[in-house]
Amino acid sequence: MSMDFPENSINKLIAIMSHLRSPDGCPWDQLQSPESLRPYLLEETYEVLTALNEGDPGEIKKELGDLLLQIVFLADIFNEKGLFDFNSIADSISEKLIRRHPHVFSDSKEKDLLRLDKQWETIKNSERKNTVNSILDHQQLNLPALLLAQKISTKVARVGFDWSHYQEVLLQLDDELAELDDAVQIGDKTAISNEIGDILFTVVNMGRHLNVDCETALITMTERFNLRFRKMEDLINLDNKIIDHLEIAELNQYWQKAKKIVDENR
Repeated sequence: MSMDFPENSINKLIAIMSHLRSPDGCPWDQLQSPESLRPYLLEETYEVLTALNEGDPGEIKKELGDLLLQIVFLADIFNEKGLFDFNSIADSISEKLIRRHPHVFSDSKEKDLLRLDKQWETIKNSERKNTVNSILDHQQLNLPALLLAQKISTKVARVGFDWSHYQEVLLQLDDELAELDDAVQIGDKTAISNEIGDILFTVVNMGRHLNVDCETALITMTERFNLRFRKMEDLINLDNKIIDHLEIAELNQYWQKAKKIVDENR
């Protein structure tokens, strides 16, 4: 059965999703809810990040489409409940962008990035219904740990609670490593956990000072480690050896070979 869909790309996608949810549509799509779609939304978000790291435009386009589908899917569910639709989502973010960029869409011509950042935060706080008692109010504590740490450190830096230079963060990292060593020597497991947390938080601040997103950096590094380790396994298998029968010195030799091969091909 052929169907006529709107020519406009977004309207076409919305119409397809609406039909999938209709009584004549797909049984699986009909059963979905905001709760059941949460894992898919998270999965598609991370697949977009992976595609962006790999830099393949075709793959990026495909993954962005998958992520857009999740948004359209959720919009259709809420539209069925008479709460909002996709167009109201687009209107909402359009209004927010205009409201939060007075230096672009009004007579204000502010260009200083630091003052613009503070202006953005002031406008955002004014939009909230409840009085903000702390600059750390309304933090999304369910965010990935590195991302949450980066957001919190960025917020406190806006009020001047920050190191003045990345070299000062390096010195702080040295102090944290020394404190970890002390905790290990004592054998205090709670202190060890706390000190490792301090080290991670300090590294996040180092990334912020050097304009590196630590969440993305760790994802990229984990992917790189995965490729190197798989190549090391291949090299060991080619030599008819068993990986867990090798001593660490020989494993390190294979690791260095694998690392060189992978990095030269990236």
